[in-house]
Amino acid sequence: MLGKNIESVTAAVLYSACRQCNVPRTLYEISSASGISRKKIGKVYKHISQELGFNLAPASPIEYVPRFCSELRLYDGVKEKAVQILNIASEKGFINGHNPTSVAAAAVYIASILCNDKKTQQEIANAAHVSPANIRKNFKNLNEKLSLGIVI
Repeated sequence: MLGKNIESVTAAVLYSACRQCNVPRTLYEISSASGISRKKIGKVYKHISQELGFNLAPASPIEYVPRFCSELRLYDGVKEKAVQILNIASEKGFINGHNPTSVAAAAVYIASILCNDKKTQQEIANAAHVSPANIRKNFKNLNEKLSLGIVI
């Protein structure tokens, strides 16, 4: 990879391998571990994907739920409810085009409310490495589209 430093190529290859092996890791996590910016990893990943002809679908939000619930110490019922919410949202076409980690975080937030094991938006945002504003936006959309009727 002419013109690319070895660290950014290594980080992009690691991100690509995670994607191909269905290991849900975000650019944020790879960036934190490598010390390379998300933007740089993303650019090199895009270049590698084009050069090698990778056509990987975006990660499913469902892949992130177990890790987020584990990190937040939520019980299994919350995880199951979040997966159920995401399956319904997927069937209705809501998930397409949305950031999978933000959607997963919003589903975990909704599930924690429904299962009376509530975590704050900030706690979930910290676990998912997204902003509370992203969780609120996706919460609002999921709440409306799935007619959940949750009032916070």
